[in-house]
Amino acid sequence: MFLILNDGVVRLVCYRKANADEKRGLLPTYHFRIALVEGGEIGFCDLRVGQNINTFYGGNIGYSISPEYRLKGYATRTVKLLLGLAKEEGMSYVLVTTTPENLASRRVIEKAGGRFIDERDIPSDHEMYGGDRRKCRRYKINL
Repeated sequence: MFLILNDGVVRLVCYRKANADEKRGLLPTYHFRIALVEGGEIGFCDLRVGQNINTFYGGNIGYSISPEYRLKGYATRTVKLLLGLAKEEGMSYVLVTTTPENLASRRVIEKAGGRFIDERDIPSDHEMYGGDRRKCRRYKINL
């Protein structure tokens, strides 16, 4: 699988596309490394294609930017690139979630067009439950 998404500043390089696994509740997922076009890896992200109970709490898009590259707009650019791929995959919207106290992630989601839906308790038997993850804020981005 060789797929590159690029906006002139950020480049997403797909290193794996995982197939769906209905038994485990896993959707087809693209896994990317995030790099700057001018060089240097700065994080990773993924796009889960479709909707199920896992995207209800975990969203369709996940991202992580290395600390030294945060607050420079790279996460927002990353999300926007993934939105284009989601649309190509036939999705009409994506869900993006974060913990309530993660203000930086909330700003990224909102800058990428996320509209706040609600805040939910994560069930204690769900795989996302644990540590600081007891609640999630859910946002919807129409494509």
